Amino acid sequence: MLSLLLLGLSLSACSPDCRGACEHMLLECGVERAAYTVEDCTTQCEQYLAHYADDRQRAESRTAVACVKNADCAALREGTPCYDEEVYVW
Repeated sequence: MLSLLLLGLSLSACSPDCRGACEHMLLECGVERAAYTVEDCTTQCEQYLAHYADDRQRAESRTAVACVKNADCAALREGTPCYDEEVYVW
């Protein structure tokens, strides 16, 4: 589940703020994944946002990134408070 959350962060840097979401999750909240940096997370987040051609899925992706950026640290450390099976298709 954590890998899905991290993949979910691989969204576009312009809107929403992938770097901010990654910094919140990894630095502020201390969610750990071996050899996974803010830069790695941001790149994956941007790729994730660029993946969808469908407007609804793009909107849901942006919502997921905003959710992670604003999520409570305890909830992020516990699992996937922003998981949406329609967004995370993998």
